[in-house]
Amino acid sequence: MTTTWTLWTGALLVVIGSVALLQRRVLIARVLWLLATLAFVAAGIGALAAAVISLPLLLALGVAIAVTLVLVKATIPTRQNTTR
Repeated sequence: MTTTWTLWTGALLVVIGSVALLQRRVLIARVLWLLATLAFVAAGIGALAAAVISLPLLLALGVAIAVTLVLVKATIPTRQNTTR
């Protein structure tokens, strides 16, 4: 049960971070996405502790963590973007 709420919390943080990005608040978006990644990791640790491991849960956690980290990586300013 806790794992489900933690996953939903992480998903909500990703959505709020995306809204912040649309409002050109990149730093806030990155912080929210990093918090979402931590929520997904916490859900995985909670699932391990409760011994409720299943392949779909592991796949969902892996994809959620990977996609969220890609969002963070995509918003890191490059040298070309900062020279404008």
